[in-house]
Amino acid sequence: MTEKYPESFPAFRMYERTSAKGRRYMTGLWGGVRVAALATSETDRDGNPIWEVRLSQAPPRRPSAEAGAEAGGDAKRDWQSPARSARANASTVPDRQATQSGPLDDAIPF
Repeated sequence: MTEKYPESFPAFRMYERTSAKGRRYMTGLWGGVRVAALATSETDRDGNPIWEVRLSQAPPRRPSAEAGAEAGGDAKRDWQSPARSARANASTVPDRQATQSGPLDDAIPF
């Protein structure tokens, strides 16, 4: 008899970013928690990359009227989604092999 897994639902979204040094990482918000997933130099026994997840307290949210004035009227933007400029630059992300050289000493902007 096959067991069924319970129905799943999306908890939060993560977005791929590239650091100033060209390394790939993922970021997202989960309620009041900022989530970052960093690729390590390790792999599992099948050769798949291992990612390390780090959590920190998310910065306090700004009131929407204040945010709209500072962002040039962009208060209705879904801040969980990447900006249009990030989507437009998605094709410029370097390949994985190019980003995995050297130690993981790159600062992630928290």
